[in-house]
Amino acid sequence: MNFLSNASLLLQTNISSITNSSKNATTTWENSVDEYCLPETFVTLVLITYLVFFVLSVLGNGTVCIAIGLRFLKPTVTNFFMGSLAACDVLISFIIPFTVLSNLVFMYWPFGAFLCPSISLVQLMTTLLRALTLVAMTCDRYYVLSRPFKGRLLAKQAKLVIVGIWIFSFIVCLPSGIFSEIIYLPHEPGSSGLCVEVWPQDTLRHIYGVVIMVMQYFVPLVLMLATYSHIAVIVWRKKTPGEANRKRDQRRARSKKKMLSMLIMVVLNYLFSWLPYHVITLIGDVNPTIYDSKAVHMLWVVAHLLSFSNGGTNVIIYYWRNRNYRMAFKSIKEMLIKHFSKTHDKHVRVTRGRKPSAPLQNSHLTSTGSMT
Repeated sequence: MNFLSNASLLLQTNISSITNSSKNATTTWENSVDEYCLPETFVTLVLITYLVFFVLSVLGNGTVCIAIGLRFLKPTVTNFFMGSLAACDVLISFIIPFTVLSNLVFMYWPFGAFLCPSISLVQLMTTLLRALTLVAMTCDRYYVLSRPFKGRLLAKQAKLVIVGIWIFSFIVCLPSGIFSEIIYLPHEPGSSGLCVEVWPQDTLRHIYGVVIMVMQYFVPLVLMLATYSHIAVIVWRKKTPGEANRKRDQRRARSKKKMLSMLIMVVLNYLFSWLPYHVITLIGDVNPTIYDSKAVHMLWVVAHLLSFSNGGTNVIIYYWRNRNYRMAFKSIKEMLIKHFSKTHDKHVRVTRGRKPSAPLQNSHLTSTGSMT
């Protein structure tokens, strides 16, 4: 599930033959140098796009976390889940640059033996974490709308669910960190080291990859599509239970539809962002020879970029589809402007209030002058 460099991706498709035979390793690496180097213009455009989404994701999702932490947004169950999702996106935003620089700039792993398994673990964990958080959020909305007279998940319970999801994701993804290590090839730049997963058996690696893919994408896909289809029927067709009140019902219906439309867009954004990645992975598992094409490697890079963009585009959806989030963003912006304005004014007052230091007097020269 880790995004590998062009050389290490080829290496990962046949890891046993490369690690067990120096002759095969030499041949494979020479072919990868000649055939799999990406055009500089393409790499430059990809790096610029990564930078744009990095800034958008860190600033936007960081603002969401601050808004929830400082109560600019109500401490509701849905907002807690959104906060967990935003924290996950911020974390992956700081993890991805290591992988991108290693794969597209250096073409080897320059960040040391400790970060190799750590980055592999956290990168896969955040991927699974996103999916499970969306599933939990979907289940919560379904329960609330399908059983309006029953008590919904409490805030404390939601926090326990979120903690449980983080712990579960960490445990499930531990093998990725355990089996990630730096291997060295006979030729540059592979002789400087590549960070890859080296499993004791290829069968175990394939089984683990399939399990992660099913948990991270296909099960959430089926579950969320079925659930939101039923939710749409409930919200758009059924009336609000209780005593009829047209204005109240219309107001509540509008509010539910706005929140629901935002959540549906977040889910669809996740599903379509990760679709190309999984399509290439599935085809590659069936026919590994597709990785012999430079075009497939370019598609692989674009697919990974699209999956990473999910965190940045979520912020756009929050701001566009939800008035409360727009107001929270505005409040935080005003708070920061006010804070920096006060800091600047204080600095100016301190600077202006300083008196020029008096010139030092030399008592010896003064006394000598008086004697003369």
